Amino acid sequence: MMTPYEKFLSLDQPEQYLKEGITLEQLKTEAEAMSDNEAAEQLQRARQTLFKSVHERQAEA
Repeated sequence: MMTPYEKFLSLDQPEQYLKEGITLEQLKTEAEAMSDNEAAEQLQRARQTLFKSVHERQAEA
């Protein structure tokens, strides 16, 4: 199983898809800033926050 970063790197010439001013080195630094487990925990917290806000909006309606 690949991370999105790994999948991106597997593309032919991934540099062509980067926004202007962004380098592969910058992307690598960002991707390595946290472990896979830390990223998964952050994603889970964000999902919980999102679903809580949706639920609260539905309760107000």
